Amino acid sequence: MIEMNIQLYWGPKAEELETLVLKAIEHLAEMKGLGPPFETWVRPGKSRKIALAGPVINPTDPEEVRMLFLKGRNWTDFPPRTVIPELGYHFGLWNRAFGDVDATFSIRCGVNSEFLSQDAQNLLNLRAAAREGLPSDDAAINQVFLRFADVWKPQSGRAWIKRMAAEHTVAAL
Repeated sequence: MIEMNIQLYWGPKAEELETLVLKAIEHLAEMKGLGPPFETWVRPGKSRKIALAGPVINPTDPEEVRMLFLKGRNWTDFPPRTVIPELGYHFGLWNRAFGDVDATFSIRCGVNSEFLSQDAQNLLNLRAAAREGLPSDDAAINQVFLRFADVWKPQSGRAWIKRMAAEHTVAAL
């Protein structure tokens, strides 16, 4: 089993929704560079069956990406329920285990709260696992990692590959 991970972290950074939409579109386009398993995404469901039945996300459509962010807002628990803007936005995607590569992507961004960690309020995580079919070229993974970092401007991050029990870092900030 081979596992690939890319994670980025950054501190408080309130950003306008439209800015986040443009960044996400650029980021999702970069993921396509990892190969066919990273081209088709759906929202995760409560079960695999539900997720597989869901619509495929068009990562170049600003309206679809905007809706992902809007569905991922945090709301107060008690009436009247209102959005908590300092908690930003989040969403996750799944590649439907395309070609035996099971990949998930999640992001939390636009967070700017004095009550949360000051170095990891915002984060991005791309994880993929497969018996084969994952990019194993360190240079290709490093290039995608650096492009992700260019889009999101994190304070720290790491890309790594794990084969069986052996893990090695491909790139780090």
